[in-house]
Amino acid sequence: MKRVLQQYQTQCQDDNNHHDDDVDVEMCSGMGKDVASEIAEEYAEKYCGFSSMVSISQKKKYKKECLSIGKDDCKGGINDAILKYCGKYVDNSYVLKGLKGQCRSRVKDYIDYSLD
Repeated sequence: MKRVLQQYQTQCQDDNNHHDDDVDVEMCSGMGKDVASEIAEEYAEKYCGFSSMVSISQKKKYKKECLSIGKDDCKGGINDAILKYCGKYVDNSYVLKGLKGQCRSRVKDYIDYSLD
């Protein structure tokens, strides 16, 4: 399966439809909002007596719910993102399934990193 994914990625790049100057506005905006929240939380801990310590059960519940939402959004958005960066949709269901299959572990990594 990895070979098929690599072939499609190469084909996608060779089609000259890859737009290097396109900026993923949603990703950049989300990153900015996450950083703003982190800065505000640090400030609140220091100057407002706010404690961000959440219980282990709250973290587990958050991780479970967030993983489910993030995984579904990732799977639903893969082909639109491919269109944006490659100029066409993936029409091979096997390749698309392989790309979608990466969503769970990648979303989980983001969640784990954000909770550290």
